[in-house]
Amino acid sequence: MVKDVELSAIVPVCDLKDEEGKLALEYLNVLRELDKRFELMFVLDGEHPKLRANLEKLAASEPEVRIVQLTRSFGEATALTAGLEHTTGDVVLTLPAYEQVESSEIPRLVESMDKFDVAVGRRRRKGSDGTSGGIRRRLFHGLVEFVTGHQFSDLGCGMRALRRSVTDEIPLYGDLYRFIALLAARRGFRVV
Repeated sequence: MVKDVELSAIVPVCDLKDEEGKLALEYLNVLRELDKRFELMFVLDGEHPKLRANLEKLAASEPEVRIVQLTRSFGEATALTAGLEHTTGDVVLTLPAYEQVESSEIPRLVESMDKFDVAVGRRRRKGSDGTSGGIRRRLFHGLVEFVTGHQFSDLGCGMRALRRSVTDEIPLYGDLYRFIALLAARRGFRVV
């Protein structure tokens, strides 16, 4: 375990697409480049025996890697909450358990914590954003902006950087984790 952690990265593993743990190595390598004391916490929401075995091997040689096993599948909000309860960094990263974002963008999110309290990544999209999914996303975010006055491009992205003060103030249950940035903005936190 790392002492005096500056940065806690939490990966809630609910829907598994990477049993080998390749993404864990990718995240670990990017986090090492940040020149900060960090911990990389995997919260296993339900049974993931092959991934758990691979993560345990990694954790045996990498003190920054930690694993929390939930007793059954509770959902992403519970997994994130468990991760927050077992980490100590002043800055918290939430990272997706599947390839959704470019991990090379993690440093930009962390750097934004110099000026902001919350930073949300943006998922990479394959193909044109003119698909029905792209149209639905634009309509949803347009509605969010109309109702709240806050503009976002991808509230559902699982890659976020947050100050611990934000995670302490905003409750996570149900699907609220998807709206962390919006809830933080409504409470006066600086969001990008």
